[in-house]
Amino acid sequence: MMESNKQFVADPATPEKAAELTKKAFYTQLATIPHRQKLFWKDVDTVKSKWAHRQDLSVHEIGTAALFTLELYAWFVVGEIIGRGGSLTGYKV
Repeated sequence: MMESNKQFVADPATPEKAAELTKKAFYTQLATIPHRQKLFWKDVDTVKSKWAHRQDLSVHEIGTAALFTLELYAWFVVGEIIGRGGSLTGYKV
């Protein structure tokens, strides 16, 4: 495995070089924030536009939104159960 991926290994492979690469990766991710922020606001504008023209939505789009909302709620419930230590006690079922 190391032989097939040797182009990704820093030469020389030292702890200092690893720390430098970690720092480069961190700052490279920071540099992508403005682009990701623009994409986020573009998505927000799309959702606002869809909501403003909600009477024109297809059944497929409404179904997709409903399933997405259901999935978000399911993940919330799973997080709550995990947060309670994996116990279902205290829930009104």
